[in-house]
Amino acid sequence: MDALLQVTAAGADLAISGGDLAVDLGLETAVWASLFVDRRAEDGQVGEGVDPRGYWGESDGAPWGSQLWLIERAKRTKETSEFARRAALEGLAWMVSEGIASLVEVEAEYSPAGVLLLTVILFRSTDRRWAAVWNAVADAEFPSPGTVVKVFFR
Repeated sequence: MDALLQVTAAGADLAISGGDLAVDLGLETAVWASLFVDRRAEDGQVGEGVDPRGYWGESDGAPWGSQLWLIERAKRTKETSEFARRAALEGLAWMVSEGIASLVEVEAEYSPAGVLLLTVILFRSTDRRWAAVWNAVADAEFPSPGTVVKVFFR
């Protein structure tokens, strides 16, 4: 069980239900955090003196989140959308290695309005430990400034 995040175009915050934290029995919050928590930039990815960000709980051997934040000011090109696709795959890879998903597919493209459209498809694992989690999911859409992520659970 995870704390449920309310996702809006302005960002995300913990959801409250009846005065308590609302919970998420599915994978939606894990997907959102995997994509939008800032993974630390590697050497040479940001200029000197620029904050390389990174999740405070991240360790050298186990980075968390994705590097989607690196494209916030990038030109909207085919190369940038390909970087976004690879960054999303990298951020979600732990779900396959942990046996939660059997496969993750990501498509990325810019809309005519310049919004990055990410389509994520997670394929159900055959690992029975995750059956209850998978039974509680529903396809989701996560709006974020400059990006819209559509997630499909199959």
